[in-house]
Amino acid sequence: MKPLVVLLLLFCSCQLSAQDTEPGENSKLINQLPPITETEEMSSKWNLDFEVTFVSRFIWRGLRLGEYTSIQPSFTLSRANFFTGIWASHALALTVPANSTPNDYKEIVPYVGYSFKVAPKSSLTLLALGHYNPNVGGFFNYTREGEAIPLTNRVELRTLFNAGKFDFVGAADVINDPSGNVSIYLEFGYTITMPREVKLRPVVSLTPSDNFYTIDGKADVTQIGVITSKAFSFTDKLSLAAKVDMIYNPDRDDFYSAFGLTAKF
Repeated sequence: MKPLVVLLLLFCSCQLSAQDTEPGENSKLINQLPPITETEEMSSKWNLDFEVTFVSRFIWRGLRLGEYTSIQPSFTLSRANFFTGIWASHALALTVPANSTPNDYKEIVPYVGYSFKVAPKSSLTLLALGHYNPNVGGFFNYTREGEAIPLTNRVELRTLFNAGKFDFVGAADVINDPSGNVSIYLEFGYTITMPREVKLRPVVSLTPSDNFYTIDGKADVTQIGVITSKAFSFTDKLSLAAKVDMIYNPDRDDFYSAFGLTAKF
């Protein structure tokens, strides 16, 4: 019950706010997608954003996916409110689990989505993503038939909502969920601007039903923590962002920390 009490306290403190934050800004901390602006909504031109991120360890939704540095490139092709692209993660060293085979975590995620404003300082983004494991193969193959078809290839539907400084992520694995169910993931965040334009984002996430995130596969809180970030702009075509994740997973009773650096071209 203690994690649930902490969850309620943090969630109640994240009241909706509309103070000097562009819609979509908080969602960039979640999936690096560019914010929607009036100019972009009215534009008929295609835009291409390219990013490269280095993380000291890969922490995802309260789970640790590898102990070593990973490189995570991505590109997003967008036009008006529509966008599509590919994101990937590749460990730069082998992870050696106890009593298990060493592995280098890899993942490739093609995605397509649509973003739009629902209020002057609120936005909604709808995405469909395919999670692919290059270590196994079978790109774009999500059936369960045949021994060579990995259950790690799955399709996820995701919703991102921003209202001022408040952000919400809702996700569901609808094809090839590793648990055999439809794992639902809910995340609540709130961005606080500190001196020197440092951003603090308290975050809480949970799974409300049977899933593959928790140890026993049952509903639980998966992370409580803070993400700190700082952006640096060098030119109109080059920017750098640094972030530090400090995450506690109540389900696994474990604490994770990681440093990340993202270059955007």
